[in-house]
Amino acid sequence: MSHNVQLPNNPPHRPRHQHSRSQQLTSTQPSLTSRRHQQHHSISIGSGSPRGFLDHFVHQPSQLHGPIPTSPMPTSNTSIDIEFDGDTQVIIRPNRIVKGKVILHAVDRLYLTRIRIKFYAEETAMIKLDDGLCQQATTTFFETEHTVWGDEMKPYAQSPWEELDAGKHEFPFILKFPNVNYPPSVDDPPGFSIRYIWCAHADGPAGQTNTMSKKCITPYRPIIAASPDKDWTFRTTLFKENHGGSKKQHALAHLVAKFNKQCYCPDELLSMQLNMVPLNSDIKITNMAYRFRRHHQGRLATQRGTAVRQQTHELLDATIPEPSTSSSIVFSIPTLMVSPTFSSRHIRTTYDLLLRVTMEETHFLKRSTTFHCECSIPIHIANLPYDEMMRIPDLYSIERYTQSKLSPFFYDDGQDNETTSPPGYYAGHDRHERTVYWSMQTSPKFNSNGCSAVTPTTTTASSNGGGGGLMGCSSTTSHHQRGSSLPDIGEANILLSSSDEWS
Repeated sequence: MSHNVQLPNNPPHRPRHQHSRSQQLTSTQPSLTSRRHQQHHSISIGSGSPRGFLDHFVHQPSQLHGPIPTSPMPTSNTSIDIEFDGDTQVIIRPNRIVKGKVILHAVDRLYLTRIRIKFYAEETAMIKLDDGLCQQATTTFFETEHTVWGDEMKPYAQSPWEELDAGKHEFPFILKFPNVNYPPSVDDPPGFSIRYIWCAHADGPAGQTNTMSKKCITPYRPIIAASPDKDWTFRTTLFKENHGGSKKQHALAHLVAKFNKQCYCPDELLSMQLNMVPLNSDIKITNMAYRFRRHHQGRLATQRGTAVRQQTHELLDATIPEPSTSSSIVFSIPTLMVSPTFSSRHIRTTYDLLLRVTMEETHFLKRSTTFHCECSIPIHIANLPYDEMMRIPDLYSIERYTQSKLSPFFYDDGQDNETTSPPGYYAGHDRHERTVYWSMQTSPKFNSNGCSAVTPTTTTASSNGGGGGLMGCSSTTSHHQRGSSLPDIGEANILLSSSDEWS
C-alpha cells in the first residue's frame, strides 16, 4: 500500500558516545566461578590460568575507531500515532465507516516487518471483597487488525522485513462497523467499564522490538429506537419514613402519575400529571421535588455469591414552586451523559424519576408533625424517536451482539468506489443530526480482517490496594499478586446468588 512520506529538513547532527572494545568487555566481564556461566559457556585456552588469560584479553587496546552504528530498529525516538479523518470527536455507530491514518515518525532509518492497526472492544468487571481479594472478569466482544504497510502475517511462514527511511510516514485505513448493536461505552460503576479501543503497532525485524501507540478510546453509541407513543399511569402509596427501625408502615397518601408516553429520547419533553389523595384530612403538602437519575449496576459472580456495585448520577434536580394535590411536571430529557437503557453481561444502565414529598399533619392543641416520603418511577430511555425511524437506513436489519457473528473489519482504500464496497455511512458526515446524543462531549481518550472467536474469562487477583459464552465474544485469565497496584474501586455487596449476568 502506498503511503505519504515527509523527509526531515536538515536533520540535526546526533553525537554518539564512543566506547572502546575494552570498556564494553570490562562492563560485562563474566564471572568464571558462576555455575550458570559454566553451564552455558566453554572457553578453551590451552595451558595457563583462565583468569589471567581473560585479564590479558580484556585490557588489550581496542582496534575499533569511530562511533558505533545505530541499530536500525524502532527506538524511543520512534513514535506512532492514530489520527481520524474529519472531526477529532469520533463517535462510532452501527453500519458506519471510520476513516483515519496511522502516522509514524521515524528519526532514523528503520527495518520493519509491518505496521498494523488493531481495533477491539472489551467489557471489564472488577470487584474488591472485604478481605482485600480482587476478582476480575474481561469479555472481549471482538478484535480485528489490519496491516497498513509491510508483509501480512502468515500462520505458516515467517515474514521478511523492509527498510523505511527517516521522516514522517502516513498510512490510511478504513474500517466498516457492522450493523450490530453492541453495548454503549461506559465507565461506571467503579471497576466496571465497556471500552472500544484502537492501537497501532510497528513490528521490528525477526520478531524484535515492537513500537506501540497510545491506546485511543472512542465512544460507541448503539441505535435504540423508542417504542410507539402510549399513555400509561403509575400508581403507588406513599408511606412515612421509618427512622426507629420499626417494621410498621404508616400510609399517608395515594399517588397517581400519568405520562404521555412510555419511552423518551434525549432533548424530548417529559410531561407528567401528578395527583395525590391524602388519607387523612389533616394532612397537607408543603414541599415537592423531583430528581431525574441514571443508575449503573455492575455484578460479578464470586465463590461466596454475586458481588454487586451500584452508582447513581443525578442528571436533573428541581422543585415544584406551588405544590398541591394536583401538579404538573414538565422538563426536557438532558442530552449530556444520557445513553439508552441497556444491559450487557455485567453492567446494566437504567433511569428513574425520584419524587420527594414533604407533608405536614396538624393536630388540635398539639404541635404539627412533618413527614417525608419518596417514590421512584422508572423511565425508559432510547436515542431515536419512533417517528424518525425511517431516517436510519437498514435499521430493521440491526442485530444484537449476542446473536450476531459479524465483527468490524478493515478494507483497502481502492475498494471504496467499487460495487463490492461494504455499504455504510461515513461517521463524519452527519455531525449536525437532531439528537445531540450523537455528539456527547466525549473526545477520544489516549491513556484484519481476522476476528477472534470469544468466550468470557475470569481473573482473580489478591491485593491490599485500592459460563456460558456469548456468540462472538472471548475472554482471558490472569492473576495479580497481593500488593499489586489496582484502582480504588471500593468494596462490593455480596448477594446469595450464582448469576453474574444482567442479560
